[in-house]
Amino acid sequence: MEADMISQALRARTQVLSMQGFLSEDNDPPAPSDYYDAPHRDAVSTALKAEQRCEDLLREREDQLSKVGTFTATIDPEKLNRAKELLRKREELIQKQDELHLLLKAKNVVLSDILDRKDRVIDHESKMSHLARITENCEQLRNEMEQIYNGKTWNCSYEND
Repeated sequence: MEADMISQALRARTQVLSMQGFLSEDNDPPAPSDYYDAPHRDAVSTALKAEQRCEDLLREREDQLSKVGTFTATIDPEKLNRAKELLRKREELIQKQDELHLLLKAKNVVLSDILDRKDRVIDHESKMSHLARITENCEQLRNEMEQIYNGKTWNCSYEND
């Protein structure tokens, strides 16, 4: 609103100066105030240019506000809340990561060492599970061999009779 009032005042002053300029062009002898007309006109011209820039910026701002209003109307509130929640969680994770790096630095531990240890633990766990499978397979083979052996013993004793 202040911009509108300033704009109106500048326009009114420009009109007055234009009328004075128009009236002074009637081949009248120059008035004593004509000495100040050129700097005054330069100042008015500069003010008019500034006013035009101000109006352009205000128009651009109104356009941007209308675009923001349009975009705001199209945003799903649930998605917006979810995005805010994800952003909050991301910030928490970044904070925890920074704390972890500080802790590791304080303990003089390198992250690559920890990752190597993790890989060795995973490798050890896979070896243990592989060993458990082999043990289970051995037990099954032992049971099958006992069944076969018992069967042959029975067959052998049957043949001897």
